[in-house]
Amino acid sequence: SDEAASPANGGGGDAAPGLTPGYAAPEQLLGQPVTTATDVYALGLVLFVLLAGRHPAAPEQMQTRSELVRFTLETEPPRLSEVVDSRQARLLQGDLEAIVTKAIDRDPLRRYTTAELFAQDLQRYLALEPVAARPRSFGYKLSKFVRRNRGAVLGGSTAMLAVLLTSGF
Repeated sequence: SDEAASPANGGGGDAAPGLTPGYAAPEQLLGQPVTTATDVYALGLVLFVLLAGRHPAAPEQMQTRSELVRFTLETEPPRLSEVVDSRQARLLQGDLEAIVTKAIDRDPLRRYTTAELFAQDLQRYLALEPVAARPRSFGYKLSKFVRRNRGAVLGGSTAMLAVLLTSGF
């Protein structure tokens, strides 16, 4: 069938048998050793597709498997926010985009070293905690604390303001 022969499904072309070029990490396509970071790359691509609704390489636009392989090896994947509409882009920017970007980095040394670390960062994202995929500046950690503890921060700020106003009178 045409679907079975499409580049995204691994049909036709010159890549190694047994791998799907649309989800193969650059090191796999180059015949280098497969590591856990290779699996993280594939998981990151699956998450990208789930969130963006399309593959970063838009394999349906690729005419051949070779084009898809060349894209994977030579082009940085787009950011999530670049491939969705502006409303969705706002939701995906920030931590979630940083997590996916780290997972699908072309350099395996810059990816999560294990799927467990990838999962932990996703759990931190869901818990509104700072994620490892982003630099941990004081402002970033403070903003995460405030988002997690809105009620307490608002109550404490209101009480502090009341004390300051009262002491001013």
